[in-house]
Amino acid sequence: MWTHTITAFALSAGMLLYTARFALVGMTLFFVLSGFVIHYNYGEDVAGLRFGQLRKFGVARLARLYPLYLLALCFYFLVAGTRHSFDLHTFAGAWPFYLTLTQSWFPIHTGDGYLAVLYLSGAWSISAEVLLYLFYLAIAWAICSLRTSRAAAAALAVLVAGATLVYGGHAMGFWLTGVEPEWGFYLSPYCRIAEFLLGALTAACYQQSSRQRPQPEFGLGGAALLLGGAAWLVIVYTLAYNQRFGSVFRTFQTSWGFAPGIAALLYFFARYRTRLSWLVENRLVLGLGDASYSLYLLAPFVFGLSHRAAFGDAGWLVTVRALAAWVLAALVAVVCYRYYEMPARRMVRRVFAGGPPQPMDAARLGRIA
Repeated sequence: MWTHTITAFALSAGMLLYTARFALVGMTLFFVLSGFVIHYNYGEDVAGLRFGQLRKFGVARLARLYPLYLLALCFYFLVAGTRHSFDLHTFAGAWPFYLTLTQSWFPIHTGDGYLAVLYLSGAWSISAEVLLYLFYLAIAWAICSLRTSRAAAAALAVLVAGATLVYGGHAMGFWLTGVEPEWGFYLSPYCRIAEFLLGALTAACYQQSSRQRPQPEFGLGGAALLLGGAAWLVIVYTLAYNQRFGSVFRTFQTSWGFAPGIAALLYFFARYRTRLSWLVENRLVLGLGDASYSLYLLAPFVFGLSHRAAFGDAGWLVTVRALAAWVLAALVAVVCYRYYEMPARRMVRRVFAGGPPQPMDAARLGRIA
């Protein structure tokens, strides 16, 4: 949201330009958190590869992603069709990928860019997420076989070391130099596998440690996770602007660099109950979290409308306009979530799951998301 605001309203002076790369933190957070949530909610169900459970998983993912995606895509074509002429030849080749949410799976060029961001550019991450779900079905049994927190932590350590070596070596030019950087290390789902897997392993580590020892007091372990995760993010972010190492760390950041720090903070907030928990559990954050998918896909439309509004170009007016766009985008997202996303999700579940959903007890309510 922050980076899209800077881009939409041309807020690129001074420190604001320095913070534009927050988008990379946000995308890595999205994929790590996704791996965590998916394994936490569905790991034991899909690990057995039983058809009924796999079907429920597929229906739940379809209901969660597709209705809003289809609405936003149709709205995009409506807006684009009224603003400029449409290339029907390009559309004829692109629509099967967009209809099946596979537009980011292949390095297909269209004009000066990639198929992944040709239409509704933000949806490339949703396309990547679909492939990561398929990947998860293949490896869920292996993650669920980690029956102790020590085993899960060991797997985490191996992944962090291996992925850091692979992505760091690429950033320094040792290998994978022939891969197209924008697609191969940002837009493609394959470069996000390590982030998603890191999130899933973090969830496994959290589950096993919680079974062996319920919520611990905040002590050296919690302090190490909090400070270590924050320090990792700050160091990786700051070094990208070092004159000597800048290009290396900018490349390293793209689809892995922030992941270990984010995973540490994610585990900290899940495992420890402290006063800092308020930052991620207050009513505003939870409400916007529910509506975050709508916010992600619909905010660019709101920003575009606000940017074209004729309120003057003075610096303070641009700032006011940007703040007003944030408020309006949040309201649109909450309304869309309550009156479109949730009803559409229930309808898809009824159609594909063979009847109305059964009431869920408190322990299973998390599966709705």
